[in-house]
Amino acid sequence: MKTRFYNNMKAVWAVCACMAAFPACTDMMETDSTTVVFEDGNRLDSPNDSLYSALGILSQVQRLGDRYVLLGELRGDLMTATTDADVDIQEVSNFSVSADNEYASFRDYYNVINNCNYALTRMDTSIVFYEDRVMVPEYVAIKTLRAWTYWQLGLAAGTVSWMEEPVLDLEGALQEHPQKNLDELATLLIDDLTPHIGVRALDYGTVDGLESRKMFIPIDVMLGDLYLYLGRYADAATAYYRYIDWRSLTLGANGNYWQNANRTSLLIGFQSTYASASSSEVLATLAYSTRANAWHPRLLGWTMSETPALVPSASFMDDMTRATHYYAAENSVSTIQGFFTGDLRGQIEYANGTTAGISYGEAWIGDYRGTAILKFYNLASAGGGASVSDPDNEAFGSYPVIRNLPVLRTPHVYLRLAEALNRYGRRATAFAVLAYGLNK
Repeated sequence: MKTRFYNNMKAVWAVCACMAAFPACTDMMETDSTTVVFEDGNRLDSPNDSLYSALGILSQVQRLGDRYVLLGELRGDLMTATTDADVDIQEVSNFSVSADNEYASFRDYYNVINNCNYALTRMDTSIVFYEDRVMVPEYVAIKTLRAWTYWQLGLAAGTVSWMEEPVLDLEGALQEHPQKNLDELATLLIDDLTPHIGVRALDYGTVDGLESRKMFIPIDVMLGDLYLYLGRYADAATAYYRYIDWRSLTLGANGNYWQNANRTSLLIGFQSTYASASSSEVLATLAYSTRANAWHPRLLGWTMSETPALVPSASFMDDMTRATHYYAAENSVSTIQGFFTGDLRGQIEYANGTTAGISYGEAWIGDYRGTAILKFYNLASAGGGASVSDPDNEAFGSYPVIRNLPVLRTPHVYLRLAEALNRYGRRATAFAVLAYGLNK
């Protein structure tokens, strides 16, 4: 299900013109440090300039995290807003968004785009060091991040204001900017990214305990998504496969499994694979600081509370409960020994009737007795960040901050490749991709 939000783009650009700055900070994942506005004629002509530009832009992307999850999962009927949620969240859940709704404002998206435009127009990609054009990887990573931000904005708003030059003053903000629908936007982004296929991926090593290469969006996956939307299925499949081949991505056995046919013992692998940024399955993530007083997603406070704002939707839990899976002993040569109901990625039910929550489960928080979304707590627990106390959520006590929000995992790439192949008419190949994986 989709809905679209609209707002006054001129007002948004006027605000962004005052925010075209990169954070100059010691903790790369902080967003509350002093900012420096560069002069209009300043050039980014050293590796240090490009490094701080890229990481500064990432600190602005952090503020898209809550919105990325809310717009996806509320509108996708995976979770629902309670009567204790604020009005803005309830409106998104009910597909009735008012003009002054917090999530109908796209300032944060345009702020990221404007900062990307600033860096791209001032980055000197001709600099060569030992025959290596040292600024090009940052240039391409920032272009791809801008494309991802534009695409998320387009999916939410339906139309976008297209800008390739930074807005640095009020005069620039008041200019008319071309409006692009999703088809036009996808075509523009493909044309913008295609010349950079094959450029070395950006990798600064470990930044604040997280792998920096996972903080950026892979260009081939971004192109695959755009091709898939436009119905260019052969191009989409080629892009996804190119990324799988380059990264040698394989699908591991990372699910949750019964260890016996009596359902008394379970091996839980899915939870840590999804939650930990260090997992080999996580390919791209929105990263946050270890510091408790830095900016972090509010998802945990909304879901684990005496008065939760967000709970799993009844239809989602019903679908998970009614799903069927089979059990086969590890060395049984595919001999099926039992069929059971329930998707083990949601909530586990043992043979004696007791349950264990994975994505959701029963919660006792203060006076609250009900089903809660647990995956954000599992995500925070696996992140290695600080613990915080929330005066508005004392019943839950202290809890860890969310350090990463995964936006791309290996199964996502395989599923999208299979979809592209299936829609292209190669149904047997699509099934084989899901069943057996890939080789050359």
